[in-house]
Parts: sequence; C-alpha cells; structure tokens
Amino acid sequence: MTAPLNQLLFYLSILFYSPVTFISQETEISFDFSQNNLELIFHHLETPELEKEKARAALLQIDTASQIDSYLTEYTPGFGELKLQSKQFHKNKRQLDAKLTFSFTDKESSLKALGIYHVDGKYHYALLKKESVLSTNGKVLHENGQKFIVWDEAHELIELKLKHKALDDPNLQKMVNAKKYWQ
Repeated sequence: MTAPLNQLLFYLSILFYSPVTFISQETEISFDFSQNNLELIFHHLETPELEKEKARAALLQIDTASQIDSYLTEYTPGFGELKLQSKQFHKNKRQLDAKLTFSFTDKESSLKALGIYHVDGKYHYALLKKESVLSTNGKVLHENGQKFIVWDEAHELIELKLKHKALDDPNLQKMVNAKKYWQ
C-alpha cells in the first residue's frame, strides 16, 4: 500500500499547486480475476443530485454485496463526482490488488465513466470522451458516439491504461481538500 499512497500524495500535490488549465493523468487499471469474478469493481455515481448519505449508502451496499474490503471515497453533492482511490480487494481471503485510480465526472459530456462492470458474460469499461486508450488487452468498441472497452470472461487479467484530462476546477480542489482521509 506504500507505493499507491505515495502516488496519491503526489497527485494531490499536483492538484493543489499546479497552475495549468488542464490536468493530464495516466491511469493504469489491472485486475486479476483468476480466483473470483467480481461483478462490480468501480462504481461511479451518475446522479449528482443524490444526497451524500444516500450516495455513501449506495457505495457501501455495493461494497458489501461484493464482499470486498476497500477504501471508499465520499461523495460531496453540488460539485459532481471526484474519486481518488487506492483499493485492495479481498474475497474468500484471496487478495486482488488494484492500482491507484484518478477520475472525474466529465462536466462537458453526458457520458460518465461507469467503471469496470460485468454484464452478459463480458467485462465492460465505458470511456469519457476525453479519455485516450494508451493500451489494453480488451477490444475497443464504438457505439452511438460512445466508446467502450470489452473483455470476455476468458481474460484472467484485465489490463487498461488510460490518459485522462480533467478541468482544473477550484471546486474539485476543494473537494480533494475535504477528502484527505488518508491519515
């Protein structure tokens, strides 16, 4: 957990002190599904108008249903969504490690990142319009102006490296400041 925590602190320092208009961030996501299939890994709230309590309850409910021990961010209404996470997944005493993720709700698009989810025998990841796929072992699909990465269940390791751009919004910086729970 030391390396992901150091990365988190580094990215937080960028948020607070970077004068640039845009923040570019490369994100690597890697999950090992060889032991257990986790139906839901990341959940990005699609309804910013939800109250904080309901939003957190939804995250905890999903987390409990998946039998995952993880570090969860809190949702602050009014600013959209920001997630800064370093997660460890535990299911049936087998550990699945996930690298640091750094993601924003795209305020310029109705398409939000849904995270990695499982449906119809495949794993999916919906991309924000500003996301660029740097590398993946999945198949990139374009449907109705939206972009998805799809893996079939034969993949025991899902690999995804993205490049994100997020608006350097002072409201987001305030959210980050309020979310410094890594004590």
